[in-house]
Amino acid sequence: MIVNTLAGKVAMISGTGGGMGRSAALEFAAQGARVVGCDVNEKAADETVEFVREAGGEMVSLAADLTTRRATPAGRTWCSGAPHNIRAVSVSPGLIVTPATEPVMEAIGPDGIAGLVARTPAGRLGQPEDVARVAAFLASDDASYINGADIVIDGGITAVG
Repeated sequence: MIVNTLAGKVAMISGTGGGMGRSAALEFAAQGARVVGCDVNEKAADETVEFVREAGGEMVSLAADLTTRRATPAGRTWCSGAPHNIRAVSVSPGLIVTPATEPVMEAIGPDGIAGLVARTPAGRLGQPEDVARVAAFLASDDASYINGADIVIDGGITAVG
């Protein structure tokens, strides 16, 4: 179901071949954004394009490795973009269950996972959709006064130390 919270917006999302990037692409498209995605794994990113289109959304994808480029500091982006309704907001996910974190989960085992869950105020591990929903909100007009901020998405573990 398309909810037009992000209608008329274009979302540029990296890592759309899986995990949080794929979830973000699906969430942003479901809320009406046109998605431009990229990933080093072109085949996986193309699968995400298919999923988005099957759900009624719009998405194109590019094969790209963003680790080879130097990032523009958020402050500079904010200063130049703010007058044009471009905001710089980052999200800092904690441990999110994705294909990339499977080796960590296997290494710490069931007891280690249970210990993490016990120390997390939310009482569970994060899922890609948790991050995607926050990112979609931050891209919406409902978050238009949030700028130059970093949002931690970790189930409260940072707050309790």
